[in-house]
Amino acid sequence: MQKYLLSLSLGAMVFLAACSSDDDNASDESQFNPDAPETENTGEPGGDISAIAGLWDGTTPVADSSDVVYWYFAQNGVLTRYDYQQDGAPGATDENCYIVGDPITVTPEGGDDYSLFNVAVSAVRTDDQLTMTFYEADRNDLDADGDTEEVPTFTWSLLTTPVLEDLNACTE
Repeated sequence: MQKYLLSLSLGAMVFLAACSSDDDNASDESQFNPDAPETENTGEPGGDISAIAGLWDGTTPVADSSDVVYWYFAQNGVLTRYDYQQDGAPGATDENCYIVGDPITVTPEGGDDYSLFNVAVSAVRTDDQLTMTFYEADRNDLDADGDTEEVPTFTWSLLTTPVLEDLNACTE
C-alpha cells in the first residue's frame, strides 16, 4: 500500500510539473497579466483611475501648425481622444468640431501602472502634468501617427478650459 501511495504521489508531481506554464519568457505582450487571452478593446470601464483623471492637452507641433488633441481620462477607467478639426493640421477637415475617438479601457494595475487596453504604461501625475511612459510598443497607435512599433513617452498638461462639455463632436 505504501508503494502504491508513493507511486501515485510521484506520478501526480510529474503530471503537475509537465502542465505548469512558463511565464518567465520575454514577449511583446503586456506583462501585467501575461496569461490573459487576447481580446478586442470594449471601451468598458476598467476601474478607478481617479489619480490620473481629467482632460489633458496632447497638442503636438505639425509642420506649420499644431495638431490639437485632448485626452479625457474618466474616473471609471475609460480614455477618449478628441481631435480638433480646425487646427490646420494635415488631414483636418477645417470644421469647428472634434472627432471623438473610440473609448479605450484603462485598467489600474497598482501604483502608477496601468493597462491601456492591452498595452502596459506608467502614468505619473505631478500637479498639472501627466507623464505617460509606455513599457512596450504602442501597438494600438494611441497617438495616431501610424507607428505601432514606437515605445513613446507623452507629457500632457491638465486643462481647465475648455471643459469636456465644450468639445462638440463632428457630425458625419
